[in-house]
Amino acid sequence: MEWFKASVQFDKDLIESDISMVTKVSDSISSALLVIIIYSLVALTGTIVGNLAIGGWVFAPNNASPKFSKLDPIKGIAKMFSMKTLVDLIKNILKVVLLSVSAYMYITGYLDEIINLNMTSVTWFGIYAVQTAALYFFLISMVLLIVVAIDAPYQIYDHLKNLKMSLKELKDENKNAEGDPHVKAKIKEAQMRASQSRMMSDVQKATVIITNPTHYSVALHYDSDDDSEYAVPVVVALGVDTVAFKIREIAKFHEVLVLESPVLARSLYRHGKIGEPIPESLFKAVSVIINFVWNLNEMSGKDRVRNYNVVENLGVPEDMRFDG
Repeated sequence: MEWFKASVQFDKDLIESDISMVTKVSDSISSALLVIIIYSLVALTGTIVGNLAIGGWVFAPNNASPKFSKLDPIKGIAKMFSMKTLVDLIKNILKVVLLSVSAYMYITGYLDEIINLNMTSVTWFGIYAVQTAALYFFLISMVLLIVVAIDAPYQIYDHLKNLKMSLKELKDENKNAEGDPHVKAKIKEAQMRASQSRMMSDVQKATVIITNPTHYSVALHYDSDDDSEYAVPVVVALGVDTVAFKIREIAKFHEVLVLESPVLARSLYRHGKIGEPIPESLFKAVSVIINFVWNLNEMSGKDRVRNYNVVENLGVPEDMRFDG
């Protein structure tokens, strides 16, 4: 109020002195700038805090450097028709509409008072101007909160969406992190060959080879010693077709007994794992075979034929059967 009175009141001596008039105007402008700076700092602080609350502090000096790629007209046209441009356009239109409507309603409501201000004192004019301006800016801030309430969630959503990688970027990252798929396939193939080689070398220590007899072969090892890791029958090798034939071939070379039991061979192939004991539900069927192998040399020809028939048609639980 003091600044307003001092700025608009002039006595006769002041008007007649050019130097005094310049000094008065300079002092008035300096005082006004001081007030403006104080309120501008408040507004600046609010702007910084608002941005920090949404996105955090980002210091990117490279963004200030000139980028001639931004002058590309093709990219510029593409941006004109992008979703971001459309959203910004709708947001700006909404701002203009809200501010225009609020300004019209505000001025209309106070029109009579504004017209009659010339009939008031200078002091009252200053007070009224400051109060009215403060009320209007408060109203504008409240109106813009509507825009912020819509825009802030969208900006967060858009930011998170832009952070997501495309399918190509995901493939490239996966390729860089885990290696070339072709190289991985070669490594896996080499590992499988090494594993198969170890498996074939274990066939020679098998107690018996059970086949179906053409497609499946399973090599079992059993040791009656309770302290042995083979105190229960363990699968040392298994395979189908070519691998199955190779297992039988190695077994014959090392004089390991090969027995045909189709149902059991398929079940052991389906449920057995190399280096692990056979499933408990197959213990009974396998024990018949182990017993047959151990007593084979003591059997007569008729006993062998009879037991071969038993071994070939062993009963396997229904839930363990596998048709191949």
